[in-house]
Amino acid sequence: MSQHETPWPQEADILYLDNHLLAVLKPAGMPSQPGGQAKADATSLLRDWVKERFQKPGRVWLNPVHRLDQPVAGILLFARTSKAAGRLSAALRERRVERGYLAVVARTPGAPTLRVGDTVLWTDVLEREADGRSVGVSAGAEGQEASLSVRLLARDTGTGRCLLEIALGSGRRHQIRAQLAARGYPILGDRRYAPPSVSGLGPAPALYAWRLALEHPTGRGPLEITSRPPLTGVWQDFAKSIMELIPLEGDVK
Repeated sequence: MSQHETPWPQEADILYLDNHLLAVLKPAGMPSQPGGQAKADATSLLRDWVKERFQKPGRVWLNPVHRLDQPVAGILLFARTSKAAGRLSAALRERRVERGYLAVVARTPGAPTLRVGDTVLWTDVLEREADGRSVGVSAGAEGQEASLSVRLLARDTGTGRCLLEIALGSGRRHQIRAQLAARGYPILGDRRYAPPSVSGLGPAPALYAWRLALEHPTGRGPLEITSRPPLTGVWQDFAKSIMELIPLEGDVK
C-alpha cells in the first residue's frame, strides 16, 4: 500500500467482530486473498490489523469464509477460529448462508423484460473460458450449474438502467457478472463481461455485496449483516430505492 493511501481497514470498515467472526467492507479493486498480484489483499491486511488490535503474538489465524471478485466491493466474512471456519464452510455447501447483492445494469436488445417488483430465477450452466480467467454460459450440459434469484427494484426511465437485487443460489466464480451479461443485463463498469458501450460506465463493476444472513457458527442465533453502497456515481440515480432497502449502513441484527 502506498504511503499516500488511507490505511485499510478503518473502524468504519469493520461491520461485525467477535471471537469467532469478522465481517468487513472490502473496497473495489482489493483481492480477497493472497495470490500472484502485487496489490495488498484483504486477508493479509486484516491479519495485520487483528495482530495489532489485540496484541497477538505470532501468526494470526484468519480465513475468508467466501470470496468477492477483486473489482467488486461489499461485505466479506472471515472466520477467526477453525471451528467457525468448518461450520460455515458446511453451511455454505448446504446453502444455509444467504448472500445478497445489488447491481446497476443496462438492458441490451433482446433481453427478457423485467417488471419492477418481480423476482425471477435464472439457472445456467457455466464453463471456464479458454483464457482461464473468465467463465461463460454454456449451451450444453458441460460445466457447473449456477442459479440466481433476481428482483428488479427500480428502473431509470431516462437511461433505461436498472437496479437489481440478487440472491445467490450457488457460489460459482464470476457467476453474477457472467449470468447477467448473458441474459442481456450487463453490469455497468464491468470490463470483463459487459460490452464496450456499458463497460466504460464507471471505474469498477456496479456490483455490491450488501447482505449476509446466517446462523452464528457457535450457537448465538441468527445473524444478519448489511451495508449499502456509496450513493455516488452510477448508484446515485437509485439512492431512494437503496435507502428504502437498506436504512442503516453497516446494520447488524
